[in-house]
Amino acid sequence: MWITTKEEPINYDKVHRCRYCDDIGSYNIVYTYQVLTLFFIPVWRWNKTYFAETTCCNKQFILDKTVGDMLRNGEDVEIVDSDLSEIY
Repeated sequence: MWITTKEEPINYDKVHRCRYCDDIGSYNIVYTYQVLTLFFIPVWRWNKTYFAETTCCNKQFILDKTVGDMLRNGEDVEIVDSDLSEIY
């Protein structure tokens, strides 16, 4: 039995204008979670978080869980500023 932190990249290729550097870029989206594994079988996941990083100035954000879940399920979603919480 062990606990590990996993990361899964999520494909997001829409372009936006960055509100910080005023350049054009996209977001790199990563889904992170901790998992309890028992005999090589993942049993329980918790601490699920979505992170977004701009490709223009590398500013990092926490992405709204609802929007992240929709992206992970393959839905066509546009990320807006209200979906992002800045990481200081």
